[in-house]
Amino acid sequence: MLDNRLADPDQVHDPYRVVERAEWEWVDLDDDGVDEIRLRKHTAYYEPDEEGYVRESTSPFREEDLESVFRWDGTTFAP
Repeated sequence: MLDNRLADPDQVHDPYRVVERAEWEWVDLDDDGVDEIRLRKHTAYYEPDEEGYVRESTSPFREEDLESVFRWDGTTFAP
């Protein structure tokens, strides 16, 4: 998990702050007896105020959900 909403404005060089959560699981998606790795990631973007901080009550201005699957190709897990 990454959460830099409370970071000091002098330490964050991006114009926004981010809360990022990721989770993964082993699951046999294609029923071939070999589990794949499914990675799910949720990212929320916050705009800081004039002083460079994000208040607790601030809602994200954008959110993204991404999912990736990594399959065993015989030598490595590849996307």
